[in-house]
Amino acid sequence: MNVVFDTNVFRDIQRGAISESDVVRAEKRLESDQGLLSPLSLIELGSHICEEEKGRFDRYHVAIQAARRLCRGALPDPEAVLRRQVFQAPPDGRGLQPAEVIDIASLIAAARSYDELVRGQATRWQGALSRVSFNAGFLKQFREDYEAQYIEDMHRHVVDVVCPDWREKRDRGEMANLGDQATRRRLVEYLESEPFRRQFFLLQAERVGVFLIGKSAWDDRAFQRLAPFFNAYLWILKTIINSGYNPEKNKNDFNDIHFLIYLSDPEMTLVSGDGGIARKTAGSGRVMTFLDWLRS
Repeated sequence: MNVVFDTNVFRDIQRGAISESDVVRAEKRLESDQGLLSPLSLIELGSHICEEEKGRFDRYHVAIQAARRLCRGALPDPEAVLRRQVFQAPPDGRGLQPAEVIDIASLIAAARSYDELVRGQATRWQGALSRVSFNAGFLKQFREDYEAQYIEDMHRHVVDVVCPDWREKRDRGEMANLGDQATRRRLVEYLESEPFRRQFFLLQAERVGVFLIGKSAWDDRAFQRLAPFFNAYLWILKTIINSGYNPEKNKNDFNDIHFLIYLSDPEMTLVSGDGGIARKTAGSGRVMTFLDWLRS
């Protein structure tokens, strides 16, 4: 079984919510399963390590070390997986590559302090002789750019289409009321319609640089590989309509649901520390809690 752990699992280990004995059990389990690290986790954890002025190195260093304990390998960026698994397109080099993810995570894990890391005094691998400089602002900027692009895509591709006056209402402080009950019901009905499914599919293709035309513009089997991600995206949109959820104040949700793109690979299971992710995905059978995975 290929297993991708979301960032919350490593944070739970860091906080002690997952015990050391359970981590040891997980390492034993991973002698048969393969634990894989997503660039999303590296970006989320590493961007906080870069905020040394807030004293975060020691806190997040533990989480990075947990990631290296549980993950022998790494995954490409979710958008690269979209291209390959859903749209059958060749890789285009976007995002961090698996070897880079392991390399950076190993470098951070080996450092004993923030100063040692940024001064190039940490080695890539334990016992290695090479010294490697580390750009402390890289992962922080990477995360900010990633989240900003995602929010812009959501607004341009989906929110502005489903709720054309969403920005105007938000600016007037009306996030909790996107119209009367009949209007909200109409918007939700549209989100649950076949035209919206097709629009979402085409917009995801456009986002990763795949342009579908003619008969190739819809592939039901390909869309089914996107189903967990689509359902979580749909949950966010419905919440925007019904309760004034503001995506700009919940940026981390965007990172969380991107882990679901990895489920487009039928051999992949997501082990999550996010208790609400199964609800957002309409109960995908390949999303498990850490303890359920240990027991399975």
